[in-house]
Amino acid sequence: MHLAAPSATMASLTALQYLPVPVLVLSSQKTVVLANEAMARLFGIGYESINDLSISDVLQDKTMGELGVDILQNGSPILITWEVRLKPPYLGSR
Repeated sequence: MHLAAPSATMASLTALQYLPVPVLVLSSQKTVVLANEAMARLFGIGYESINDLSISDVLQDKTMGELGVDILQNGSPILITWEVRLKPPYLGSR
């Protein structure tokens, strides 16, 4: 029996999943693609509440605004949306 070696991408994603620091990967549409276990703890999502799903499955396709994540500056929330904040710089202020 011959087992295929994991691809570099799969090995990287697995490593991200178990990092002790929260990781949230967003798509080009600014929605969640991957979240790790530390992010689940930060959001207060317990494994008993998500059954057989991964934290990435639970948060899949949600925007930062839908997750209720605020942008802070010097400990105070700033009044700007994530969509504006995550806009690529080459688009300017259109």
